[in-house]
Amino acid sequence: CVDSFHHFTNGQVNKKEVLSASLQELLRVLKPNGQLILIEFNPETKIGKRIEWFENKVMKWGSTFLPPKELISLLEEQKVNAEYHRIDAYSYAIHVKKQEKSF
Repeated sequence: CVDSFHHFTNGQVNKKEVLSASLQELLRVLKPNGQLILIEFNPETKIGKRIEWFENKVMKWGSTFLPPKELISLLEEQKVNAEYHRIDAYSYAIHVKKQEKSF
């Protein structure tokens, strides 16, 4: 997901529930050993704050930008390991590899 995860909550009231359910569904359809990479703007940076302001105050989209630690925490609630990678001064990637099912 490139620059899209924060839009999953557009127009939604229960934003944390929507994000959690969205991650659960993304992981459900991922094959064993499949990989998910989420690329997002970091709202803790100067440019990230401006993007968040523009999308929510000017465009009124209702986007939910999560700092990397919060997104990793949501993923860990789904019992997967997530790795943080800084891309540039205002964006980051979270890499998730779904484990093989053990019988």
